[in-house]
Amino acid sequence: MLEKVVHHPADPLEAASRFTLAAGVTLFTGVMGLALWRATGKVPILRLIVAGGTAVIVGAAAGVDPVFVLAIAFAGVVVLAVAEQRSAGTS
Repeated sequence: MLEKVVHHPADPLEAASRFTLAAGVTLFTGVMGLALWRATGKVPILRLIVAGGTAVIVGAAAGVDPVFVLAIAFAGVVVLAVAEQRSAGTS
């Protein structure tokens, strides 16, 4: 997928590529959420919401330049990291 984005940055991603990216982000953040749940006993609701929202937005981004789709996925992970860092500092 990245090779396609690099060589054809103006062509929108196919549905399969968008859903693969969405699944990758969801698996990455979701499995970490399961690990946090197992370690702390608390369900990471914020992580589930941000991961699910990012996956839905990436999956629905039909006709958008691939760079923006990748930026959306990256932004979702960054928002998650910043939000969890802030919430860890307050508790």
